[in-house]
Amino acid sequence: MKKRIYIFLAFVLLLSGCSSISKIRASHHIKAAEKYLLEEDYEQAIIALNKAIELEPKNVDNYLLLAEAYQKDGQLNKSKSVLKKIKRFDDLTDEEIAKYNALNMKFVYKDILTNFYNTGKIGGSIDFDGTISEDYENTYLFKIVDVTGDGIEEIIIYRKSNEEPFDAQGKKGDLFIYKVIEDKAFEIDNIFISKDRREIFFNDSSHVNISGDLSSIQGYYSYYTYNDDISEYQYNEEEPSLSELQQKKVLLDSDSIDTVLNIENIDTEIENMELVDPDDIYVSDDTKDIDINNVKSLYKEVLYREYNFDGYDYEAKSYVVGSAYQFALKDVTGDGVDDLILRIDNAHNYQDSFAIYSVVNGKTYSILDNGAPCSDIIIFEDNSTLITNGGHNYIDYITSAPYSYDYYLYNSSISRFILEKEDYNNINDEYLNNIIKKSPKLTGDDVNIEITPENIENMLK
Repeated sequence: MKKRIYIFLAFVLLLSGCSSISKIRASHHIKAAEKYLLEEDYEQAIIALNKAIELEPKNVDNYLLLAEAYQKDGQLNKSKSVLKKIKRFDDLTDEEIAKYNALNMKFVYKDILTNFYNTGKIGGSIDFDGTISEDYENTYLFKIVDVTGDGIEEIIIYRKSNEEPFDAQGKKGDLFIYKVIEDKAFEIDNIFISKDRREIFFNDSSHVNISGDLSSIQGYYSYYTYNDDISEYQYNEEEPSLSELQQKKVLLDSDSIDTVLNIENIDTEIENMELVDPDDIYVSDDTKDIDINNVKSLYKEVLYREYNFDGYDYEAKSYVVGSAYQFALKDVTGDGVDDLILRIDNAHNYQDSFAIYSVVNGKTYSILDNGAPCSDIIIFEDNSTLITNGGHNYIDYITSAPYSYDYYLYNSSISRFILEKEDYNNINDEYLNNIIKKSPKLTGDDVNIEITPENIENMLK
């Protein structure tokens, strides 16, 4: 019996020794691979890493390095194959997940752009039914560049009109800027560009819409800064002077966006993308502490500002003309904290509009501002929102749809509502019918508390 035990222990020691030897040999290959990567000798790095993986087939870091080496060598298909193997591992650490996401970023961008080329869908106001090649009225140009300054590149799509404008203020095109978060593209700005204007992006993540160039700006200009809290460009009332603009370092001029959006150019641009630093990858935080008293105080500021409104307030509304006169408090984002819904009187229009405010990172933001006059707002139990048009309210849509509408979904990753679908042609009955079947938690009729000091204090005490 003892003899058998000794034999078993000897066998275990032998296996342990072999394992240690394999780790030592793999470590030598890894050190060699890291040296080759620094020297940009990717071919030798790939050979060394494959040898290391043969010796340690369950070491995730080796696969991550190999995927990186393939990408730097321009072998994207092989890199993608390695990343698929990594996905099969269980219990990846947060650091390993961040590295995987960084290496997978190129393939996410490629999928987003390829899908847009083939379907006309990327998300937001640019979406249409069809393929890029079928849109004969426009030419689609694109660029992948970090304009927000967070280390992760955005997708800029320039839809340029093929039709010659009738006058100097005619439409030259539109810029659509998309940030990629958790494998999805979110529209963070869309910009109308008339025939005589252009868009200049600066290194400090701001941009300006001008006529002419920075050396000789003609007429007015509009200045925008990026808001990282809600991933959105916003108008900045504190416009820098012309001399201050001229001192800024230019990152990108809309006139320099000249790469036609097609499959071949998508592949080329993806290959030229810089590898993302894993530390820059967005990770959603689902455990945010919320100070209810601070939320109430901030909502009071908004409501008193509306009550005392006597002019055009960019900070409060950006583009909505008129002041709010009624409000409601309701959790419409699903975080357990009431949001502030405003009914806004649109001067010179027979219809009101609605805006939703929420507190994000200790500040108040408009997270849905339809801006244009509308007939009703319906917020459903799943926190999606339907904006109705044409003088028709929620009851009209239930009984005799379809009518035109805008439909928004709340996205917790960026803490605001995203336009999911708009239909002004009343053609998609089934889509709208599926929306209005859902249970509403709030409609425009519920936004009925008059904005007075007494009501503000009573509702937010």
